[in-house]
Amino acid sequence: RILEHLATIHVHSHSYDRAISFYEEALAAAGSVRDLSSMGRTYHGLGIAYQNLGDLDRASEYTNKALALYALERDNALIARGENELGLLVMHQGDLRRAEELFRSALSNLSEAGDERARSHVLISLAEVKLARGEPNEAIFFADQAVELATQLGETLALTGAHQVAGAAYSYMENFDQSDAEFSEAITVLTHSGFQERLAECHAQYAENLEARGDTSAAAPHWREAARLALK
Repeated sequence: RILEHLATIHVHSHSYDRAISFYEEALAAAGSVRDLSSMGRTYHGLGIAYQNLGDLDRASEYTNKALALYALERDNALIARGENELGLLVMHQGDLRRAEELFRSALSNLSEAGDERARSHVLISLAEVKLARGEPNEAIFFADQAVELATQLGETLALTGAHQVAGAAYSYMENFDQSDAEFSEAITVLTHSGFQERLAECHAQYAENLEARGDTSAAAPHWREAARLALK
């Protein structure tokens, strides 16, 4: 359990290589112990880590293992988390319709489980798939819900993620003032939270967004800050 907890902390801070190491140690330490929920969470974490490292095949393998174990335990909250991760995987593979189905199923399972804490992350996923489908107003609708819920629950990473996807959606609509405000809020929150890797990623995303607008001079300091944080 300690190893699993350490791994989860590294996933949340986007230290994926270290997370994988701890998850693998957790599986080895479990030995003959067969706690299905714990094993499911470990496979789920491995799926998240490999997805963020770009290894989608291994990510799919571990995420499907996690979902199978969650289904055996009939744990709606854990099933929802697995559906969210599988949805992100299929979204990155281009199946936007299937991704949205999984995200909506995840919200339904969270409602049945009475789990509000994970709901903001699924709302962000829905916002992302709506933006990928060229529906920025819908993306902002779900991102705003995620901001409200994450603020209520004190979920810093969900809050900043929601601001980032909202910033991307406003930029898509060429509402650049509001886009800048959303990214600025995400950067401010992350600066005070201590999540250095997430802060570096946020600066990099904002820099990419500014470059896509043709504002390379504004993008440059964000690229520099992303590099500085990544090298710390």
